[in-house]
Amino acid sequence: GGGSSESSVTVSASPGSYPVIVGGGGNGGAKASPGSGNGTNAGRGGDSTFGGPTFTDVTSTGGGGGWAGRLSSNPNGPGGSGGGAGHYSNSGPPSAGSPGTANQGYAGGNSVNPSAGGAGGGGGAGGAGTPNPAQNQGGNGGVGLRNLIAGPLYPIGADGAGPTTNGWFAGGGGGAGSSGSSGSGGGHPSPTGSYAGGGYGGSNANPSPGLTGRNGQGGTGGGGGGGATWPTNTVENGGAGGSGMVVVRYQIAQLGATQKATGGAVSFYGGKAYHVF
Repeated sequence: GGGSSESSVTVSASPGSYPVIVGGGGNGGAKASPGSGNGTNAGRGGDSTFGGPTFTDVTSTGGGGGWAGRLSSNPNGPGGSGGGAGHYSNSGPPSAGSPGTANQGYAGGNSVNPSAGGAGGGGGAGGAGTPNPAQNQGGNGGVGLRNLIAGPLYPIGADGAGPTTNGWFAGGGGGAGSSGSSGSGGGHPSPTGSYAGGGYGGSNANPSPGLTGRNGQGGTGGGGGGGATWPTNTVENGGAGGSGMVVVRYQIAQLGATQKATGGAVSFYGGKAYHVF
């Protein structure tokens, strides 16, 4: 999905209720009937929202779903980050990934090799999904973003690139790779690796169940990996997207810290209270 780090908003003890909605991950594309080669498009993830009567709702848009193989588009493809394009035709033009939302996420990767079935990776909060690099290979999911809003005493998110871990969100799911290598989740260097919660794509070259896409990690907004087909011309299931997360932070006294609100998992750091939903 998309990542949204907003400027401060003003809240008060009256009326005292601010709704929080954590978006669920989108469903993965369903496997095809034996021999048909046509799966179903993946669904769009739900929006995550922090709302209240004293300010405009803060919303992070749910991630777009990837295209199924041999389908020419996905109306649920645009989202916070866009879904990757599936392989459409052995002789047709390249298929374009779906767009993301400005200031939240990037587009899904294209399926650019028309001679065989590799899919583009899903977009991430920090970068676009990559096109399929070669015949029967999947493109990597786009990189996510690191956010330490909850402080080091309450690690959230998933592992990511670099020498430090945790705190990474909204990595794109990897594209399916058929008989070649799969696309990784969140731009991980290994075809079966995952950064920022993104699941890697299916491939006959992967460990069992090789053709099935891996789910995105819950609480990260990471995308699910695409389902692959090989050698029976039957598309397997794609992975579901990971659910989102909402973090609310506010200032408290440095000494004798007490929270001013309820809800979520509460922690304290640096003179602030954190509510993680």
